[in-house]
Amino acid sequence: MGVNGRDLFEEVLRWIRSIDPNDIIGPTGFGDARFIAADDTLEYRIRFENMANATAPAQRVTVDTFLDDDVDIATFRLGNFGFGNFTFESGSTSSLLQTTLQFDDDREYVVRVTAGLDFVNRRVTWELQTLNPNTGQPPVDPGIGFLPPNMENGTDGEGFVTYSVRPRSSSKTYDVIQAEARIVFDNNDPIDTEAIFNTIDRDSPVVTNISVVDDVISSGILALSFELNDVGAGVKTTNIYSDNDGKLNFLKSCASNERTVVLDVPSGATYKLVLQPEDNVGNFRSAARGASSLTVVFPFAEVSCAGVNNCSGAGNCTSNNLCQCIEGRYGDDCSQDTPPKEPPIIGFSPAFGVEDMPFQFPLVVQLVNPTLNDDIELRLENLAGLFEANIGEELGEGAAWIIPTEQAQNLVLTPIPDISGEITVTVNATVTDADGVTVFRSVDVPVSITPEADLPILTIEETCFKISGGNSSATVVIDVASGDEDYSEIISLLISGRFRLCLILIFDDIE
Repeated sequence: MGVNGRDLFEEVLRWIRSIDPNDIIGPTGFGDARFIAADDTLEYRIRFENMANATAPAQRVTVDTFLDDDVDIATFRLGNFGFGNFTFESGSTSSLLQTTLQFDDDREYVVRVTAGLDFVNRRVTWELQTLNPNTGQPPVDPGIGFLPPNMENGTDGEGFVTYSVRPRSSSKTYDVIQAEARIVFDNNDPIDTEAIFNTIDRDSPVVTNISVVDDVISSGILALSFELNDVGAGVKTTNIYSDNDGKLNFLKSCASNERTVVLDVPSGATYKLVLQPEDNVGNFRSAARGASSLTVVFPFAEVSCAGVNNCSGAGNCTSNNLCQCIEGRYGDDCSQDTPPKEPPIIGFSPAFGVEDMPFQFPLVVQLVNPTLNDDIELRLENLAGLFEANIGEELGEGAAWIIPTEQAQNLVLTPIPDISGEITVTVNATVTDADGVTVFRSVDVPVSITPEADLPILTIEETCFKISGGNSSATVVIDVASGDEDYSEIISLLISGRFRLCLILIFDDIE
């Protein structure tokens, strides 16, 4: 059996548990300002709980809330209410309710419920009162009440009331609607809920500066550019339609940040295009309310390859005025009988090494459309002060290494002492043909160097020895230094033996 959205909302809220269950819940809204549309129906739920540490069930619970000045009290409606596992489905369109609840089980009481709106003071009140069914008065026994103390993870001691209302028709964008409630159990001190709020967004987004992108329309591409303005919740999407004698046909939906769009429509026709942006609370302007539109004459594409020598008689001119060459012919105008020079392909894998140890750094360079007398240069950048290579030659002082292409698969790099961490090596491959045409490709290869602990430097110097009164003492200087200059290690000093120790440690040059 399906569950509609309202039933699901009710069911979820029924089981929501918060730190303080005496609270009020309203529309979530959009964003930090909790924006809502001006024509939304605002549904509120006030929850109350007889806490587990209460000494007796509650016989009477009253709930009060005041309607904000920015809501229309004429639209106020009481909703469902309930407690424990009981729910009263009001189905009411009224602002007043009075009923007495009788139960099929063996309860020794009935519950009188009165609720309504004081139109003068904009105050809504619910009262749930336990009554003796025989006397019509509250029970004398304090152990009888409709809302028992709520056990941990239970719901028997919980209840709720609901209502709905709509914003005033005169409300404006950025008007704020607030709501809070007061709950009283019997004669106890009132409990005030935290206030909640929503912000009204009455304005629809506006499209301005709609225009056709002239640079591409002659090539058979219809593209529009436009600007969007919105106050409040912000634009969510822009829907584009074609208006055929008042009937809107959907063409495309654009994301909130799109300002240029290509439309997939046939050329050789005239279109009345309607742009309808919608904001994040559902506000939009319909065609009847003045949605922005633009009439566009979309001519057949002017197919001409005169600018590229009519494809040199060796290709077909496409609808976007480009040459599609026959097999064996190349170039923008199909005048070449050899394929164009393309950058070489560089094959590599991420490299891993250990501090102070050489590691494999194999590279593979593959030419695309090779020709005779191609000159290839393979250069490694970012090696300065970090690595040395086993083949090739260094340019300048560590600026780069030139690697013979035929030996690149055997490349080994050795990090300089005490270097570790994540490092990037840039590999450039350049190809120059006999005519001096040069193409190149560059890739960044990640290198991960794992740190390795070095032996510390330990020196011990006995500076003096003294015997006094039968006791002997010696002053010993222990010097411990790191053997690693990158400060990636922690030094521990353990001194053991049968002696009493007065220790002063001085560490120099340790960061």
